[in-house]
Amino acid sequence: MSITRRNAVNNNYLIELKDIDLELDFINKSYSLSGFKGLIQRFLELEKYMRNTRRFKCDAKYMSVMIKIESLNEMLSYLNDYEENRLYERYEREVKSLELFKELF
Repeated sequence: MSITRRNAVNNNYLIELKDIDLELDFINKSYSLSGFKGLIQRFLELEKYMRNTRRFKCDAKYMSVMIKIESLNEMLSYLNDYEENRLYERYEREVKSLELFKELF
């Protein structure tokens, strides 16, 4: 079951990777927030590419790559929220959620 699901996920990612050019020049190489965001997006593309071109002999290595991909996605989400002036609100929601969770236990 998990192998079938993994293959389906990989097939979806292969479609997503069709338009990725790892050799593409960077638009913004400056030490700025937009430059950092562009670099994180490229690392995400690279990790996705590596995930689909490698044969993993062990699930732990595959999970490690998946964790990197999800971490980069979350980092981009934080950057997008920051650029749209929503990151502080997101933080406050997380704090409130934690407080509600603590009250349950």
